[in-house]
Amino acid sequence: MIETKICRTCKQEKGRAAFRNQRTNKDGKKGFCIPCEDAWHKINYQKNREKRLEQQKAWNEAHPDKVVEYMRDYVWRQWAKGLKSKKIK
Repeated sequence: MIETKICRTCKQEKGRAAFRNQRTNKDGKKGFCIPCEDAWHKINYQKNREKRLEQQKAWNEAHPDKVVEYMRDYVWRQWAKGLKSKKIK
């Protein structure tokens, strides 16, 4: 199997570990390296921030029961995580 790959954005040759997985590609990796993909997501989020926030607000208002359920589960998971991190002697 090929050990290196060239990023489509920065055009640098990098090891396969520098690329995220994508099952639909022949080599099983995305065409963009992780830093380039992260930068793209950050820019894309900033460009569409208001639209995303409006969509999220609309979904939350349309599904209040799911929001409450998620928050209840989230609080429970955080509480359980806190118990695991405390060392009892």
